[in-house]
Amino acid sequence: MNMLPRPERNSVVAALLAVLLGALDLTIISTILPVMITDLRVNAADIDRYVWVVNSYLLTYILAIPVFGRVSDLVGRTPAFLGSLALFGAGSLWCATASDLPAMIAGRALQGAGGGALLPVTMALIGDVLPVGRRSAALGVVGAVDTLGWVLGPIWGALLVSLAPGDQPWRWAFWVNLPLAIIVGAIILRTSRGPTERPRDWLVRLDVPGALLLAAALTAFNVGLSAGGELGGTSTGGRALGGSRNPISEHAGLLVGAALILGLLFVIRQRAASFPLLPVTLFRDRLFTAAIAANFLVGAALISAMVDVPVVTALLVDMDDVSRVAALMLAPFTACIAILSLAGGYFSTRFGARSIAIAGFLLVTAGYGLLWVGLRSGSLPGMTPGLIVAGAGFGLSFAPIGATAI
Repeated sequence: MNMLPRPERNSVVAALLAVLLGALDLTIISTILPVMITDLRVNAADIDRYVWVVNSYLLTYILAIPVFGRVSDLVGRTPAFLGSLALFGAGSLWCATASDLPAMIAGRALQGAGGGALLPVTMALIGDVLPVGRRSAALGVVGAVDTLGWVLGPIWGALLVSLAPGDQPWRWAFWVNLPLAIIVGAIILRTSRGPTERPRDWLVRLDVPGALLLAAALTAFNVGLSAGGELGGTSTGGRALGGSRNPISEHAGLLVGAALILGLLFVIRQRAASFPLLPVTLFRDRLFTAAIAANFLVGAALISAMVDVPVVTALLVDMDDVSRVAALMLAPFTACIAILSLAGGYFSTRFGARSIAIAGFLLVTAGYGLLWVGLRSGSLPGMTPGLIVAGAGFGLSFAPIGATAI
């Protein structure tokens, strides 16, 4: 990067900062969620409701990656980047001022769209300013920054809740994004190479119908799976901790079925579209398909730990200490992810990506087994061994899965 002219170097650093912000806000919610739902007057037992503070961000984050990767090709890197940053900033402002759960969920969805969009646009922007021979290493840096944000998010959230002023310090997790987004946007605008000529039919080339089908499928699937969940109870009765029954739980099966149909329609659309959102030819490669499936499963398991551990912590400790204790609980987990992520790349080169990925999956499985034992004991320290083992497994698996997909 030192070989780049100063304007390009500044734009790369600014873009990486934006990716870090988007990744931080993916997991920052884990340690601020318990105090947030209290301030928003949400019953802690109604996890099927407030889990959408996490799910809405994840859904739009995932959807924005292929959509904005395509947008940046059609309208240019700078407009796409600034648009992504504007979405992220607007979502942060919405969340910072949200007065109830629906408003928070809507703000998180908007924020997630911007955060997810920043990832492919930054990769494209960096790819444009670097010579071909150095692009792979640079893209690896983008991935590392994204992972770093995931790992540091819970700690950053706990620090803000502990140190920020006011009766609701968790709101600073969103306020702090605004000046940083403005600074990043100003740097990118200043170092822009100028406007890019866009094709007149760029909306047609974007495959909006495909994006809508994918969004509908993922949303229906998530609503169907999460409907009716309550800590200590069931969807039809036994709301053990006093949560209210979710009427959507009666239609969970229909929603999952609808999601499968919508997913099939999405595949049909991608096969027929002139400019598909996700070219189905990519999935003819078994290795690529396996890597994508593994990435999905690992990501789902990782997010579940990031969210569930703070929620369980909130049930066992005083609310004034919950963010700090949750961060301490997640610290060995995230530390193992960070350390073993570095080792995973080396081990993959030495012993093969497949062997290391399998070893990582086995460790995650064993770690979650230990975590289940710790949860049944009702002791927070009893959960730590499982979190350490699972964190090591996640860290080992990141590098081989990512390398295989690329």
